[in-house]
Amino acid sequence: MAVFSRLMHFVSLAVFFSFIIAVSVAQTSKPGDLPSGQPSPPPGSDYANGYKAGLAEHQQLLDETRRELDHVRQEVEKVKSNSDWFLSIYALLTAFLLGEGLFSLHKQKSQSEEVRKKAGDAAKEATKAARYARKLAARTKMTADKTNIEMEKINAARKALFSQLPVYLEQTIQAASALNPNTFDAFHKAMVHEVDHLTYLGSTSFHFHEPETDQERKSYCEALMVTVRGHMVQMRPAEALNRIDMFFKLSRNSESVKDSDRSRMYGYRAHAYMALLDELKADLALKKPESQEKARRYRMEITAALENAKNLNANWAGAHFYEAYFYSLYPVSPDMTDAQQRRQFFLDGQSKAIHLYRRLIHDYAKLQPNMVGASRINICCCLKRIADDSGDYKPLFEELAAFPSEGRIHANNAHDSGSIDQTSEDLWANLMQESALFEKELNPNFPEKNYKTQWVNILNVKADLSPWQERYTHYLNPTMRAWKIRLWEPD
Repeated sequence: MAVFSRLMHFVSLAVFFSFIIAVSVAQTSKPGDLPSGQPSPPPGSDYANGYKAGLAEHQQLLDETRRELDHVRQEVEKVKSNSDWFLSIYALLTAFLLGEGLFSLHKQKSQSEEVRKKAGDAAKEATKAARYARKLAARTKMTADKTNIEMEKINAARKALFSQLPVYLEQTIQAASALNPNTFDAFHKAMVHEVDHLTYLGSTSFHFHEPETDQERKSYCEALMVTVRGHMVQMRPAEALNRIDMFFKLSRNSESVKDSDRSRMYGYRAHAYMALLDELKADLALKKPESQEKARRYRMEITAALENAKNLNANWAGAHFYEAYFYSLYPVSPDMTDAQQRRQFFLDGQSKAIHLYRRLIHDYAKLQPNMVGASRINICCCLKRIADDSGDYKPLFEELAAFPSEGRIHANNAHDSGSIDQTSEDLWANLMQESALFEKELNPNFPEKNYKTQWVNILNVKADLSPWQERYTHYLNPTMRAWKIRLWEPD
């Protein structure tokens, strides 16, 4: 297209110069000359005058034409000059563009070589990366295979745990049922410690991930019930509460966990918070605000737990026993400051507790398990607290006199396995070791000697299976030696 444009430009110039040559030829004829082939007019006639006038007019037109042609020639000369400049500039511009194109082509060639070199380097790196990726994939596969093997072992161990855990729990349930501070020995402690590690402390699958099946939840919840009782016997309420919380978390979605078990754990929860209240006694005496707030919260937790325990299983004796225990030992709120009001609440709490304990004895066949033995002991403790306030110890000794003797208890249990005295086998031995009956000073209006004498007379009659004085050689411990009333010492 550029060549065609340039060709048309040169053609235009050729036509223009042809026109200039024609004008130059016209200029060579003289002014006044007739055109060739024109005849001369005859002289002295009108015709001649008219001819001359026309010739003059023709000459005038010709002169104007010459002037116009001169002007055109001058303009052409200017155009020619400008055209020469244009051609020169065009040539220079063409040369510049051609040079720039050659330079650009050379530059593009250099860049192409550089890009080709980089592409070659990238291809080499890609080849190296591919080889490394193949090696890494091989190592990853080996790691995955090892992981799968380990996971199979873990799953197998877990399945074995759940197949053997119920059997193990069955073997420990009898020992767990006997957990109490008086009979808890090193073997019981070892058993609780082992179950605790199997199901709580060392079991990450349970601690950080809920069991997958309902049977797993049931087995784990049963184990937690055992360990909670163990911690409560060892007076570790905080540890017990942690496991109780785990129990409720797991049993929430379980159909296998019975309401009776949930009721029992609520009772243990209430008992654990009562133990925490005991730990606050020293701080409460100092009236520390933070301790009073804790005590209020603990009391609310106890009340709620006892209510839940009774709602889930109204026939569980433990719920009523813990409620009576709460009324007898923690009847007064820390917010209560009036001394007379506190005294009245304390006495009312003892009366409520005695009422609940008597119900446990009366309905022993309906309320399970049998808690007659513990209820008898706690009734005596409540009567002792009332007597320490009033100075009247007669109700206490009347209650003791109404209890069956050791011989009668053994005979009843031998005759009837469902006897009311089923849990009273060690009634008199436990009474002899109950700190609430002998630890503190008596009411000043009642002589200590009279109290001790009446106890000796009761034991001589009721503790009839063996000399009760000799038993104290086995019962005595440093705490008992600090008691105010020491029955084993002669007057």
